[in-house]
Amino acid sequence: MGWIRSVGGRLALVGVAALIAGGCVPLNFLPGPGTGGGRCLPGTWNLDSEQIAGGLPTSIPGLTIATSGPGVTLEFTATDWTLHADQTLDASFESQFGDASGTLHVVGDAGGTYTSTGSTITFTLASISGTADYDFTVFGFHVTGSLALPSSGLQKLYGLTGTANDTCSSGGLSLQFPSFDMHAKH
Repeated sequence: MGWIRSVGGRLALVGVAALIAGGCVPLNFLPGPGTGGGRCLPGTWNLDSEQIAGGLPTSIPGLTIATSGPGVTLEFTATDWTLHADQTLDASFESQFGDASGTLHVVGDAGGTYTSTGSTITFTLASISGTADYDFTVFGFHVTGSLALPSSGLQKLYGLTGTANDTCSSGGLSLQFPSFDMHAKH
């Protein structure tokens, strides 16, 4: 029975990570302290809301994912970026075969460098650390545990890499990556 619970927990965590990382993840940010009203970079941005859509979440009717907690902060200096997350993701799924629900609490830090050219920003990830603690009930099996953020499957969500199209105005900063979007407001 312990083996089934362990496998069930890992499958549940992998499933939620795949649902989150595989979909489109619009992130809405608000300005943090010290962020000016004009130029977007450098500056500090606080996550305002998230909406997970596209990919697997839209292909599985009945799946809901919500976020809570202190949130996510993204900061740009002249050449570097840092991201701090203290965020809880709650997922639930109801089907004719059974119900599943779970909580994933992520506490982590990521950082690297960036270059901004025209309407694009290219992010290079230098480091990511932290934990992803999970507590799931999947088809009657209850499992809990913790994984290192880099090996949890969620590093794509918190470790920014690649090129994003950006739109910057006094009203906010939007970053559109191939697999998710971020939006920040002044």
